[in-house]
Amino acid sequence: MLTAGAGPDAITARELALKVAEGARLPTSAYTLENVLHGHLVGHDDRSALTVVATGPVDAVATRRASQVLAA
Repeated sequence: MLTAGAGPDAITARELALKVAEGARLPTSAYTLENVLHGHLVGHDDRSALTVVATGPVDAVATRRASQVLAA
């Protein structure tokens, strides 16, 4: 499972990854949105889970970047 976020949402994504790894015992990694866009999706396929945390306004840069990650 991959989790991703930017700014304060990166902290939330990292904490989510930790909770999933501890509770469900699934391999989990947390990245910033920029890191995900620069290659971290290559090692994953349609069986991988991706959770993007984006709590900012719709017109925020981080929210637009989150949309790009989901499109990728």
